[in-house]
Amino acid sequence: MVTNFIFFLCVLFCAAAGERASGAEDWKEHANSGRRRRRSLSQYKASPSWEHKSFDEQWHEFQNSVPIERLQGQPGDLPNGFSGGASCAPWIWGPEDGENLLILVHGYLACPGRWGVVVEELLKRDVVCGRESDGPQRPCGRYRIMGVTLPGHGYKWEERPAIVTQNSGSAQVERRDNITDMPFDKDAWLVFNEALGVMATQFKKEHPTGVIAIAGHSIGGLMAMDVVLKRPTIFDRILIMNPELGPPSQLLNPMNPLIKHVRLSNDLLGEACEPERDGHLYSGGYCQFKFGHIGSVWELARHLYCNEWSISRCVLTGWAFNSWKYHQARHNMSVLKSIQMVTTKNDPAVEEKRILRFMSELHTVRPAGHPNTGVCMWPEVMTHSYLIPSFAKEGHPGGPQWWKDYAMEALMRYLTHGKTIDIVERIGLPGMEGGREDFCMPTTSAGVVGAKLAVLPAVQNKHSYSLTGPAGQTLAAMVLFQGFARKETENVHAMNNRMVELLQVDGQYVIVTRLARDAGLRDMFIVHAAARQQNCLKVDLAKLDPQANLLADLRAGREDTPQTLMFCARRLAEAYCSRAHCGHY
Repeated sequence: MVTNFIFFLCVLFCAAAGERASGAEDWKEHANSGRRRRRSLSQYKASPSWEHKSFDEQWHEFQNSVPIERLQGQPGDLPNGFSGGASCAPWIWGPEDGENLLILVHGYLACPGRWGVVVEELLKRDVVCGRESDGPQRPCGRYRIMGVTLPGHGYKWEERPAIVTQNSGSAQVERRDNITDMPFDKDAWLVFNEALGVMATQFKKEHPTGVIAIAGHSIGGLMAMDVVLKRPTIFDRILIMNPELGPPSQLLNPMNPLIKHVRLSNDLLGEACEPERDGHLYSGGYCQFKFGHIGSVWELARHLYCNEWSISRCVLTGWAFNSWKYHQARHNMSVLKSIQMVTTKNDPAVEEKRILRFMSELHTVRPAGHPNTGVCMWPEVMTHSYLIPSFAKEGHPGGPQWWKDYAMEALMRYLTHGKTIDIVERIGLPGMEGGREDFCMPTTSAGVVGAKLAVLPAVQNKHSYSLTGPAGQTLAAMVLFQGFARKETENVHAMNNRMVELLQVDGQYVIVTRLARDAGLRDMFIVHAAARQQNCLKVDLAKLDPQANLLADLRAGREDTPQTLMFCARRLAEAYCSRAHCGHY
C-alpha cells in the first residue's frame, strides 16, 4: 500500500509538471477563465420559492435544473447489467401515489443508473412501516425511489481526444468528458445537500405516516450523512455505505492548490472506466476528473468531520474545538430513528480510519445493542463498489461474487423492514469497539449459500439459528443451553470461564465457546459422548471449523483429533442429560 501510494504521488506530480510545460488544453482553459470555474455552483438547489411549493413541484424544478438533453442516456432507464443503458437524469421510480420515499445518492463520477440492480429489486418489495422495537409493524405499500444526480455529473461527453493522467502516466483517450460544472469547493455540495433535505422534509409533511429513507454510497454516503445530521428526525431509515470521509492519505490535502487542474483518469481510483463505457450496457458517468474536483469533496469531508461533527482533532487543518457543535452533533446522532452503516475492509478508495472512528463515536452515543443501530464491515473481496450493473453480468475485481445474494438481501431487509444487519463474524471482544472488526457477513464463501447463512453468527440468539447446507436445505440449530460455564482441558487442569452454547443440530449435539456474550466464536465441537459428575459434564468431542458450512461439517463425521473437555454448569449438564444418553463417572 505504501509503495502504491508513493507511485501515485509521483504520477500526479510528473503529470502536473508535464501539463504545465506543454501548455495543455486544460491549463489554457484555466488561464482564460480565471477563477470562474474554480467555484462551480450546484445546479441542483432549493430556490426561495420552495417554501410554498409541494413536494412534486419541488422535485419537478430540481429534476429540470439541468436540461435532460445534456445528460447521458435515457431518462428513467434502469440498467441491470443485462438490459438498459446509461441513466444519468434525476428520476423517480415506483408508484406516483406512494406514501414512502427513498432517496438514493450515488458515488463519485457515477450516475443514478449505478443503483439499477438495487432499484430493480426494491420495486418488487413492499415496505413495512414502524420499528420492530416500538411494537407491531404494518405494511404500507412500496417506495417512490428518487435517484438524484450529483452536481456537475452525468453530462454527455465529447467525441474528441483528451490527455489524461493514468497509473501508467499521461495518455491520450478518444473521448473528453464534459466536467465543466463539477464543483471545485465544498459550497456546491452543501447547496445540493440542502435541497435534498428540503424535499425530504416536504414529503414528510405531506405523508406523515409513511417511511422516509435515504441511502448513499461513497461520496453519496458523505452527502447523506450531512443531510440526516441536519434533519435527524425526518428520516426513518438511513443507509450509509463506504462513505468518503477524507482522502486515502492526508498528504493529498496540500497537493490540491498545486495540481488542481490536472485532468485525471478514473483508473487512478482503481476502476478501468474507458473500456467499460464502450459497452451498450454502461450505466453512465465520467471516466475523467480534475484533482480539484475530488479535492472539493475532501474539503467538504474535513468541514463536516472535523468542524461540524467534531469527531477527532484535525490539528493540521486549522481545527478549533467548538463545544456547541460537538454536543449538537452527538444529540443529533442520538435521536436518529434508525441507521445502518457499512464499509468494506481495506477499501482503497476511502479513509478507513475516519470511518471506523465515526463508527466508534456512533457506538458511544448509541451503545452496542441499540435496536436501531447497525454498524459493520463487508469482507475485503467486495472492494469499494459491489451491487452495481456492470458487475451483475461481468466479473468483479474481487473475484467470484459469492457474497452478492447475501449482501443484497441484508440491504433489502433494512430498507424495507428496518432490520439492521446482524454481526456474523467478529474479531475482538464486544466491549472493545475501538480495536474490533465486526463483519456483516462471513468473510469466506463457505459461510453462505446464496442469501442464507451456513455458519453460526457472532451475535447470539436465545432460541435457535437457521443454517443452510451446500445443497440449499435449511435446518434449525436449537439452543438448549446458553450461559457461562467453567471449562477445563484434560491435560491442563485450569478452569476457564467461557460463554457456552449447547445446540442440537440435525440430530447431533454441538458445543460452542466464546470469551463473552456476542463475541466471536472461539471453539466449536461435535459431541460424541458425555458423562456427568454432579454439576459437570466430561465430554468426548471433536473440533469443528467455525468458518466452514456447519451442516456439511457435521455430516462429514468428524472423528479426527478427538478431545476430552470438562464443562461445569448445572443447567448445561441438565440440558444435555435430559435429552441424550449421559453416563456417570
